[in-house]
Amino acid sequence: MEDAIGTIKSLVQMDMHEDALSVLQKRGTPEDYINTGAALLKRDQATMAASVLETALSMAPGHPAAMANLSEAYKLIGAHERALSLAMDTIRVHPTRLNISRGFLLCLFLGEDPSRELLDAWRDMDVPTYTDRPRPLSIDIRVGYLSHNMNAHSNASFLLPILRHHAPHIKPYVYSAGNYNDDTSRELGTLGKWRNFAGKSTDERGQYIRRDQLDILVHLDGHYGSGSDIIERQCAPLQVSYLGYPGPTYQAVDYRISDRTADPVDTGKGEPILYTDGPFLTFEALKTADITEREPGPVVFGSFNSWGKMSKACTDAWNSILDKTGGKLLLKARVFRDRAFAETVTKLFKGRAECRPITDTREEHMAMYNEVDIALDPHAYTGTTTTCEALHMGVPVITLAGSTPQARASAAVMPFPEWITDNIPDYIAKAVSLAGDLPNKHATAGRFQESSNPARLTASLEQIYQEIRRTQ
Repeated sequence: MEDAIGTIKSLVQMDMHEDALSVLQKRGTPEDYINTGAALLKRDQATMAASVLETALSMAPGHPAAMANLSEAYKLIGAHERALSLAMDTIRVHPTRLNISRGFLLCLFLGEDPSRELLDAWRDMDVPTYTDRPRPLSIDIRVGYLSHNMNAHSNASFLLPILRHHAPHIKPYVYSAGNYNDDTSRELGTLGKWRNFAGKSTDERGQYIRRDQLDILVHLDGHYGSGSDIIERQCAPLQVSYLGYPGPTYQAVDYRISDRTADPVDTGKGEPILYTDGPFLTFEALKTADITEREPGPVVFGSFNSWGKMSKACTDAWNSILDKTGGKLLLKARVFRDRAFAETVTKLFKGRAECRPITDTREEHMAMYNEVDIALDPHAYTGTTTTCEALHMGVPVITLAGSTPQARASAAVMPFPEWITDNIPDYIAKAVSLAGDLPNKHATAGRFQESSNPARLTASLEQIYQEIRRTQ
């Protein structure tokens, strides 16, 4: 059977998916189906992966890996109810399988009023307390930034400008949970004491951090990436969630940093919120492209967000906008490597959408914004990086600010109140109106760049660090 599995994986890697399924159906065990489904997900074949994993789950009901991968597949193609149902079932059946269940929390953010059951389950978990003696108070503050994505990832667009503007009394440590060696990771390594955790055990990672005697450890990924094993071990006297995850994380996290637009009110659900003075994010494009104007023609709307963020209310609104303007829709997401799913989405928009997979380079990605006149933000889970990228390239963004942090991220980074609304009819009306009077792209980009003030934000963060260290 090992030879058969090797054959299946090779066929999947060569995108010979039907041939792989043929071999699987003849000889496959539940584990084989699970492994094949996971391999298909890595090749961005979510539709076929869902079918294979449904078979695996029928053969082995309640199998945690089958449920985890199947939930991920459904999340990618926007089948939110099924994804969330699997999440809830997994927590009930396997409440201690933290490594399997953690990713399911993302499903909660796909609704405007998400269930709190999963979040409550996480926050009720027992965690250790920090037992080392805190470093004596001094002028210097040691701040560690922990992420799996210390490379040419979107997180770096928000972290790099902060590290560049830190005052001399802030001593940054950069903890990379992934093994990267690109231009961005090398630059990050020059702006703080670099620690590469790749290949190291949780115990070894914790020992590194404890030896550095941090005052504050800032987790940049939340439930989106790795590092939770470190956070749960309480390796620093103060632990803060910031940047990458729009909501409560772990009981071992003391605070979450946000602003009054993303989180107008601290509801008390989860870690206390520390508010920055002004927007809690500042953006710097890792790579860019020249801004160019499109050739005359029908207005082109666009969204380069993950398809998993799209709701039915969102796609219905987009169809209404296309109906009223005669426009076209350009979509880009990893899941569109799945040609069958791309065809399904094209039909959803009555043949008026072009679905493209991700580009080979970041420069190509940024240049694609030149093909878009107006970016349509998804709801109820808005963009963040994509919103900043669009505005950086001079493309206006229409966003619907909801009631949750994940539904207000775009509003928090946009200095364009005229493009922000709180209801679907006005969202449609703003898009239609803007299509008839497109703003100058260079003016839009300039206004956005002026609003992104890394010096102001960094000073505000440093004030927060000083205050919480003083009160620990």
